[in-house]
Amino acid sequence: MNLLKGIAKRSKIVGFNLVELMPSNDIGGRGALVAARIIAVAMGLISRQRTSPHLT
Repeated sequence: MNLLKGIAKRSKIVGFNLVELMPSNDIGGRGALVAARIIAVAMGLISRQRTSPHLT
């Protein structure tokens, strides 16, 4: 999360791709929860960049 936040502070995020989540090997759905959190944080950062030009 800190890496994503650091990237958002330094420059505008124009794209995001999350790969290599294998549901058949996901023990207890933990990988899916982490992936969802990463995506939610990335979407929030991108949204803030679009509404607050001073963040870029």
